[in-house]
Formats: sequence, structure tokens, C-alpha cells
Amino acid sequence: MDDIAKESIVSKKTIYQHFENKESLLLTIVKNEIAEWDTFKAELAAKKESAVIKIYRYNEFVKTRILNFNPLFIIQVSKYYRAIETEINTAADSNQTFIEGLYMELKRGDLLNDWVDISSAVKVQRVLNKLFIENCALDKKNAVNAHLHLIQSNFFGMLTSSACEELQHFISRN
Repeated sequence: MDDIAKESIVSKKTIYQHFENKESLLLTIVKNEIAEWDTFKAELAAKKESAVIKIYRYNEFVKTRILNFNPLFIIQVSKYYRAIETEINTAADSNQTFIEGLYMELKRGDLLNDWVDISSAVKVQRVLNKLFIENCALDKKNAVNAHLHLIQSNFFGMLTSSACEELQHFISRN
């Protein structure tokens, strides 16, 4: 709690007025972060855009969130607190389900190559995300950019040519 008080420029006494212990404080932080992801996913799902654009926007959101919120924090905290680990795992499953839904949209719209297995594609993205988070300590900004490039290259490789053209057109406009 000393470190938290020092970093937040708030006294420990003030922190303890709002949180009974470190775990409740950290759980609140994690739940707020998850709520931001859920809000973004709901807004993205409501947009009248193709799944290609939605996946691109999702990956951009991931990049922004990771630049603004240290993913190493999640790994370190979840090692010590079961409730936080449970929240994180539930959120990761929810994100995976969301991405699977977008990939299903791609498949239905003939925007995904026939050889692509959706569950494998989503698992690859989840593994890449985990590897990225674990290696983020080296150089955060370059790690984020390299990760996003890898995810997007993997994504482009699965798309049909018409889907690639749609995405490239969208990127060039934005």
C-alpha cells in the first residue's frame, strides 16, 4: 500500500477509507479496466461496419489499452489474488468469445479464406497476446507495435483478397 499511496500521491489513510485492503483496491482497478473493455466491445458490436473493420478497431483498442495500462500489472497481481485471477480469466474468455463472433461474421460473409479454422485462429491470437504481455517489460512501445503488426499480419493472411482491399481502404481513410 505504501507504493500505491506514493504513486497515486494519496495518503494510505485516505486509501484505507475507501478500500479495506490492497486486494479490494486492486480488484476495483481490474474491474474498472474490464468494464472499459466491455463498453468498447458493446459499442463496437453496435456499429454498422463489417467484421473486418471491427477486428481492426479491436486490435487498435488493444494497442491503446496496453500502452495506457501496464499488462505486467495483471500478471503480477493475478499470481497473488485468486479473485483477481478469476476476473481476468473470465474477461479473457469473454474477449475470446467476442473475437470468435467476429471471425464467424467474416466466414459467413466469405471474407475469410476457406482453410481458416476459426477456433484455431482465435487461439493463436490469445497465445500471441499472452506472449506479448509476458515480454512487454523489454520495451513497451516497440513491443506493442511489434505485437500489433504480428496480429494484423496474421489477420491479413486469413482474409480473402476482397476483405484485404476493404481493410486497406479503411486504413488509408483513417
